[in-house]
Formats: sequence, structure tokens, C-alpha cells
Amino acid sequence: PSIPINGTAGMTAVAGPVYAEYNAQKNLLIVANYDGNSISVIDVGLDEFGNDSPTFGTTYTIPVGTNPASVTVLADASRAYTANQTDQTVTVVNLSSHSVEKTLPVTGYPRTVVSTQNSTQGKVYVASPNSPYLTILRTDQDIVDTTVLVQGNIVDVRVTSQNASGGNNNTQTRVP
Repeated sequence: PSIPINGTAGMTAVAGPVYAEYNAQKNLLIVANYDGNSISVIDVGLDEFGNDSPTFGTTYTIPVGTNPASVTVLADASRAYTANQTDQTVTVVNLSSHSVEKTLPVTGYPRTVVSTQNSTQGKVYVASPNSPYLTILRTDQDIVDTTVLVQGNIVDVRVTSQNASGGNNNTQTRVP
């Protein structure tokens, strides 16, 4: 394996980055590495003058399932969720300890994963382009909440807001 410029070992020579998500709360860039079966957590923080912070560029590489096609990060940057396309799973990664918490089976071969955190039970939505089912995960317990049948196969999923500060400011939810 090659060693990144910042000296953090563990980055595979062929990572195959395919998707990245930025978390403004913790100034982290989380990258899904399809060919490397991993995610990279990169510190992109700035100091009070707008210069690179002392930890800028620090990278943690965390192994996940096979062929992670996308990643989503909760608004509080506590966890990341990867859509592992070949394994038919979602990996839950703790971003504080940089470790895998659990792996959940989902319907289809997931390519898209998005999150919301605008209710007491945040949700992660998992879509597979070869399946007419949308899998919904609960983030308070990191379990599969339900699987919803839709008309046709789901090509992609987008959300407009990850928290109650903008967009849909609904802070109420039905407790399952």
C-alpha cells in the first residue's frame, strides 16, 4: 500500500473513490472507495484565520463491505453509513472511534444511501437500482425499520435537509 502525503498508513494503492460527502459540523470529508472496500475520513478543518488547521489532511481509512457505492453521514457526524453494492449490506461506522459498529442486510444491491435527522428517530434511506424496494433504517437503534415497495426500480434518492434548522423543520415523529 502507498502512504498518503500526511503520513497516515493504510490507504490502499487502488482505492477507487466514487462518492464523497462533506460534514460541516465536524469539517470532515467522507469518501466511499469502491475498489478499496473502505471509506476514507479526511479532516478538512480550517483555523480561525481560514488557513488549514493543524490536523488538516489527517486521514483514517476504515474497511467496510464489498464495493461501497455511496456514503452518508449523520448531521452530528457521529456515524456514517455505506451502501455496499456487492454484499447487499449497509455498514454503520462510528466516526469517533473510526470503527465498524455493525453491518445490516438490505434488499437488492444498494447504490444510494441518504440520511435525515429531522425527527427523534433519524432515518437512512437505501436504494438499489435493481430493486423496487426502498429500505429504511432507524438511526436511534441502527436497525432496518421497514422496506417499502414502490412502482418501478429506484434510480436515486435525494433529501433537502438533514436537520431541523432548514427545509422541513418537522421535529415530531411517530414512535414505532
